[in-house]
Amino acid sequence: ARSPLTPGVVLEIAAGGTVALAYATLEQFQIPLRGGREFGLGRTGVARLLMTVQVFDIACLLPFGVLADRVGAARVLGGVLLLFAVAVGLVAYGDFPSLVLGCALFGVGMAGWTLPLSVLRRETAPAEVGWRTALYRVGVDGGIFLGPFLSGLTATAAPALLPGLLIAALAVVALVLLRRQPPTPR
Repeated sequence: ARSPLTPGVVLEIAAGGTVALAYATLEQFQIPLRGGREFGLGRTGVARLLMTVQVFDIACLLPFGVLADRVGAARVLGGVLLLFAVAVGLVAYGDFPSLVLGCALFGVGMAGWTLPLSVLRRETAPAEVGWRTALYRVGVDGGIFLGPFLSGLTATAAPALLPGLLIAALAVVALVLLRRQPPTPR
């Protein structure tokens, strides 16, 4: 018999799914469409925006790992999700300089996408880590599918709806993560 899902595990699955949904929405829909349609960028310009995301992602991976070891993965993830919410807002609603800054913050946010697995492992019995990780992946894969799908459905009638919902979801998950963590001893 499997042990029940703890609130922490449910929260981490929600964080992974929300990050995946935001990732797919921004990378596969918002950045290419806004870059091309609103700012007149060709393939090269859109590719540069996406490279900006990757450069910041790669640059933040190791520092986030070190920080997570020192202050806790959940605390770092909470801060990263707040930055990701800002990134979604800048990419979806900002002018061109805001879009570029949003791409940089999007990369910073993507550097933290594996942090939920650390918290998930901490709150899961060793015999159930594989199952819980698979459950987490279902949430992530669902988010990756739903991002472009929902973007396509809402693009004409309500283009601001999905980014607004993503900002709210990322912020709520982040604040819940940060509130449930005990203060770091100094």
